[in-house]
Amino acid sequence: MSYHGCYSINNLVFFGSVGSKNKNTPITILNSETYQINHIETNCNHQIKTINSFNNYLILATDTAKYKNNLRDTYIKLYNIDEKYKLILLDEIYIPEAQVDGCVFYNELFFFTIHSNIDNCGLIFICKIINEKLKFVRKIKCNDFPHGIDICKDKLVYTSYSNESITIENLNKFIIN
Repeated sequence: MSYHGCYSINNLVFFGSVGSKNKNTPITILNSETYQINHIETNCNHQIKTINSFNNYLILATDTAKYKNNLRDTYIKLYNIDEKYKLILLDEIYIPEAQVDGCVFYNELFFFTIHSNIDNCGLIFICKIINEKLKFVRKIKCNDFPHGIDICKDKLVYTSYSNESITIENLNKFIIN
């Protein structure tokens, strides 16, 4: 199985698959203490590009395997996850002709790196969870084909394929007060 996104919390490591034999792309969960492995069905046939969580919610950013205008369609999916690793899809945001790659969570906001064919640029796409729904907050132009993203202190850092760079920005540029 091939993987793209991964996420760790406590002693669990989540791996997002980019392929599916039965049109149900799985998540693999490794317990780093017991080395027990579980597989979760997502009931979607997309590539899982990045994973994150907040409380009992799991966020998957996925894209389709079919290309349109040299880019895939992106879906940001909000799931409820229970103690038995059962997923219940609560909401999703559809972003046409866009390729998602990374995600970081900070202060109740999710920041995604996306390249958009429609906007013709790279974007930091920001959303949050309100009443078990994903709410779009804003999108900010960035270098083309952004990939990895993280936040450290008062800085947002992301990488870009287009100019093979690491960009460091003040976090307050992305936060709406």
